Amino acid sequence: MKVLKLAIDLAGITLSKEDKSRSPQDITALVIKNIILTYGNLEHGLGEEERRKFYKLVDILEVGVKAKAETIDLEDDYAAFILKCRSKAKMLPGELLRLVEKNLDEIKDK
Repeated sequence: MKVLKLAIDLAGITLSKEDKSRSPQDITALVIKNIILTYGNLEHGLGEEERRKFYKLVDILEVGVKAKAETIDLEDDYAAFILKCRSKAKMLPGELLRLVEKNLDEIKDK
């Protein structure tokens, strides 16, 4: 099992009007979903196994967001999937992505 930190410090980050009402956990979850979807777009879609991982990750992230959890537990292969998507996805750099990537870099064993 791995532990992913959902909470990020949004101080100093300029958020859109829509994002100002979102929790840090919700923003982190949205960025992670976008990373996976960007990877899927580059690969012209996700295969069946990758889609199942995406759906399961969305469920796990939603539970964490609703609970306002500081961290979530992930199976090793789900954490590896997120990291694979991040390494292959071509993303535009920004402070928000940087904060989420920092949390991804700090995924720890439970």
